[in-house]
Order: sequence, then structure tokens, then C-alpha cells
Amino acid sequence: MIAFIIDSGVSSSKRIPVHWVPHHIAHAYSTYYSFGLKSAAALSLDFMGENNTSYGGHFTNNSLDDLINISFPHSLGTMFAGLTEYLG
Repeated sequence: MIAFIIDSGVSSSKRIPVHWVPHHIAHAYSTYYSFGLKSAAALSLDFMGENNTSYGGHFTNNSLDDLINISFPHSLGTMFAGLTEYLG
């Protein structure tokens, strides 16, 4: 995921910083900040984001500690997609 701002037609000579954020980390932070918690567990599971398929971490005071990263091809999302395709 790349965060950026689309030109709104306002003229500016300022540079806008663009920060690359890993796919699962973006999911975790967007959810964490939505609820305003001081401490929380984070779990993101899907088919694949970059090379990772699953991510787990723990938030404490706006800081995220990684607990687990699972890389492709080991993916619960892939298993789910295959199972649902098989079932129709």
C-alpha cells in the first residue's frame, strides 16, 4: 500500500512525503487507530499482501510489536479460496 495525496488543484511548492507501508501493517494500524485503544492484539489474514499472507502483532501505546509473519505459499486465505471454489 502506498499512501499519497491527489492534486486538488491548489498550487504549492511543498513536497508531500510518501511512505511505503507493508500491506498487513496498514490493515493493523487502520483498525487500531479507528478504535482509539491503548493496547490491542492485531491479526491480519488474507490471500497475500506483498509476500506475507498472515500477520500478528501487539499494540501498546501506539507502538506495534511483531509476533508472527507467515509468507506465501502458506496461506489461510488460499486454503479458504480453494475450499469455497470447490464447494461452488
